[in-house]
Amino acid sequence: MVYPNNALNISVRDLARWLVALMNERLISRKGLDTLMSPVHLKDGRVSEISASAAYPWRGHALGGLLIAPDEQHPAVGGTGGPYAAYLLYPKDRLAVVVLTNTQESNPDSIVSDIARKYLAVAN
Repeated sequence: MVYPNNALNISVRDLARWLVALMNERLISRKGLDTLMSPVHLKDGRVSEISASAAYPWRGHALGGLLIAPDEQHPAVGGTGGPYAAYLLYPKDRLAVVVLTNTQESNPDSIVSDIARKYLAVAN
């Protein structure tokens, strides 16, 4: 997995406000969010993909620098703050899950998807 150079540089409060504003269409419209969640197409027409791994929810790249965690029933995008943080945004389910840690060995990418799956299983 490739991580950003300086991890996720945002306060917890600002991250929460950003996710809530994004989900409530205060930053962009729902159509705009759907566009940001669209997969990136390569020059040869193929969709950008990330090798499947049980440890990571990410399966491809979306527009706007987001990562895709595809699920027909619960489409999601998210991001990673290196080995310390990860978030998933499920606009259709009005759910955002954020995992922030202070150790490299915590694997927040896998933790964030586990939490989301458990919540979605209970909610449905």
